[in-house]
Amino acid sequence: MESLNFQTQPLLLLKRKGDVLAKIHALRGESEALLKLVGEWAQNTDVVAKQFALYVFEILSECHLTPAQLTSHQAGFHSIFEQALQDADMKVKVAALKATVSFLSCIEDEGVVNSFRPLMAPILTIMVEALKSDETQGKLALESMVELTKAHPQAWKDTAAQLIVIVSQIITAKDFEEGTRSQAAEVVLTLASQSPATLRKVTEAKTLFFPALVQMLAECEDDDETWMASTDGEDGTGNDVHSAAIGAIARFSFDMKETFMLEASTPVFAESLTHADWKIRQAGYMTFGLVAESCGDHLRANLDKAMQTACTGLTD
Repeated sequence: MESLNFQTQPLLLLKRKGDVLAKIHALRGESEALLKLVGEWAQNTDVVAKQFALYVFEILSECHLTPAQLTSHQAGFHSIFEQALQDADMKVKVAALKATVSFLSCIEDEGVVNSFRPLMAPILTIMVEALKSDETQGKLALESMVELTKAHPQAWKDTAAQLIVIVSQIITAKDFEEGTRSQAAEVVLTLASQSPATLRKVTEAKTLFFPALVQMLAECEDDDETWMASTDGEDGTGNDVHSAAIGAIARFSFDMKETFMLEASTPVFAESLTHADWKIRQAGYMTFGLVAESCGDHLRANLDKAMQTACTGLTD
């Protein structure tokens, strides 16, 4: 431990030392002893020391501590996380977010996860603050949130509406990088895949998130002839926002099913299919095709109207 110097050593070097410390303590069966030190470092007034402590905790959670060990220390962890999430330094907050998510992702006891649900609101706030001050840090926060959603979608039970509002704002904000916007959408798409029933209860999923995906779909080449001649990303696997929206709408409609998608898409089609801007019209018609599979029963029952809509698009 004497080789650790939080005042002179860069965080990257300290993290490498933290990796080694975690492995050595694990091999000796002393990971819980290291946890005690992590708690002491987390109380340090030095920003680097706090970042280091939270990083080591993240590594211990992911690689070395059993779910039973994590559960047995939950009260202490909750206190450390809660305090760090309120830190004045954004880097400490993001480190706390990642450590909290790593802890929850490794927990098997749903009761323990539920006891941490009050921390989800501040986690969302930190993610937004991080995106505004340092987009790279914000994207790391989004990636952690995706992993948490995969492991415990019920963690969003109390904050699903807040999550959707924030994500909808991010994915329509052209100031952010395309990768950041796609990563934000992935949080809600993962929740739709893991727990569609949760989202079906949230009005904002229909009124904000789905329209935001269609808005992303309207971001294409300004010249319609250039756009029509391009085939890049038309299968939804490209790196641009337009292509990401194709894949996102297809996935979202598959997971959310017909009743939800009809309620979500009807007002979107009413606005987009007759819009003066050709890019918005193309987004509407593409969306019509993307949701067709999940709305198959409705379309078959109203085949004439569906064919009329499709033909109108062909003659646009």
